[in-house]
Amino acid sequence: MDSAIKVHKPPPFFFLFMIRVKKILCIFVLLVFISMPKAMAQPVMPCVFWGHVYVGENSDLAPDGLNVTAVIRRDTNLRWTKLIGEEMQPGHYKIMIDPRTSEKDGGVSGDIIDFYIEGVKTNQTGTFTSGSTKQVDLYISEIPEKPGSTSNPYPLDIILIVIVIGIGSVTVFGIYKKGYRIEVSKKTKNRRSKMKVFLK
Repeated sequence: MDSAIKVHKPPPFFFLFMIRVKKILCIFVLLVFISMPKAMAQPVMPCVFWGHVYVGENSDLAPDGLNVTAVIRRDTNLRWTKLIGEEMQPGHYKIMIDPRTSEKDGGVSGDIIDFYIEGVKTNQTGTFTSGSTKQVDLYISEIPEKPGSTSNPYPLDIILIVIVIGIGSVTVFGIYKKGYRIEVSKKTKNRRSKMKVFLK
């Protein structure tokens, strides 16, 4: 006589329990990915601007040593300054604008950048893009004077003439004040002149 093999099925509440466990595990894994630290995300990179600086109608390269300043338009306190020729060949500039981070403010994608040369605003602008390097050539009509510097309106040769006349006048006045008399005699034959100083 064959004996029948009976298979016991798990009770229905077991299936319900396993479904709930799976749901809880899925929610837990999702929360772990959402709450991952920001350091794991791709870091925000700076934006670099570089280019030529031209002066005048002939577009001559600007001399080295002038200040080039990049200013974020939405907040003019955010600015970066470099000298022409400081990091590149003569007549060129290069400025790296820092991005906004949790520690400090900076550029964000889409920010408009204005450029100044020795405090004089140019007509050229740029747009901040994280991790990019952009060429923006700058143009100015004339070389601006550095703040605090004043041009000398008198030529050097005129200044030297005035100094010589002043020293000579003081010397002659001192001789006469001490009681000396100056007599100048000329010899036309040898074309020589002599100056004698006598006591009065």
